[in-house]
Amino acid sequence: EPVLDEDDHDPASYTVEHIYDLALTKVLDMNNTQTPIVPGGDVTYTITVVNQGTWIANDVEITDYIPTGMSLNDADWTLNASGHAVYNTLLWPLPAWASTWVSLTMTIDSNFLWGPLENNAEISDDDSEENGMTDTDSTADSEELNDPSADDNSVDGDGTTDEDDHDPETINVQIYD
Repeated sequence: EPVLDEDDHDPASYTVEHIYDLALTKVLDMNNTQTPIVPGGDVTYTITVVNQGTWIANDVEITDYIPTGMSLNDADWTLNASGHAVYNTLLWPLPAWASTWVSLTMTIDSNFLWGPLENNAEISDDDSEENGMTDTDSTADSEELNDPSADDNSVDGDGTTDEDDHDPETINVQIYD
């Protein structure tokens, strides 16, 4: 009589949960920025997008909010109708647990007085809604002042006190005399 079940194997099933979670950091690129940072000088930033989820991210758009006292000086970025810089190429595909980076160069206005300049960047669009998913700790949008950013360069935001798809970088402009 045939045996229908052998005792040397046991099938198991499991469900893979797809998680959509993108994060962004922005840092001053010291290799491509002259120091001290002075009016009329160029400043280059490195913006990194990290896919912390288990789902491939497509069509990721980055927006940079140019502060008063700076202007865009980078052919890879375009000014949108609101005067914000948008990266010309959508980042895609970005596999799970992978990251990619882009650079952004700005020029400090020649008549800028000394002091700090804070410049913010964020993920302004992605394909999460098209996939029926939600980023667990941030919302892609292009609204400059709606994202809390309590921890500069952190990719572990909680969505309440820190959205990890938004990051500021502050530079100090000096004056020579």
